[in-house]
Amino acid sequence: MGKYIPLKFLFNEELAEKIADSICKHDPCFSKSIFVDSVACKVENLELKQRIEVIADELHNALQKDFNAAIHILLKTLGPENTTEVGTFTNGYMYMPVAKYVEKYGLNDFKISFNAMYEITKRNTAEYAIRPFLETYHEDTLDILQQ
Repeated sequence: MGKYIPLKFLFNEELAEKIADSICKHDPCFSKSIFVDSVACKVENLELKQRIEVIADELHNALQKDFNAAIHILLKTLGPENTTEVGTFTNGYMYMPVAKYVEKYGLNDFKISFNAMYEITKRNTAEYAIRPFLETYHEDTLDILQQ
């Protein structure tokens, strides 16, 4: 069995490179070096949620697109669906910044954001991302969750 590594340390320069490589396949204008360098210099002394937020913010800065266009690209980078609960945090952890991106930048695009959260949930979790939608669109959010 490998040495235990706290989850927060997985949100680092290496993950930023992996995310950037996935995005570059779908957005040739994406600046991998700027994104990776920016993430690397900001996350070092941060805790887990702060690291996730930095990556989400740097995705927003690097994509430089409206939410609809940006999330369309980000959804293309999602890997295969997780068919069991096993692996949600060992394999799907890398999608936590995408969920944070939806949480922070998708509130004005309810339908698109819910589609994104639905796709993310097949691989990891959107439990935090959904909270602002519950507050802002309480009834609409509950209607979808009860379907």
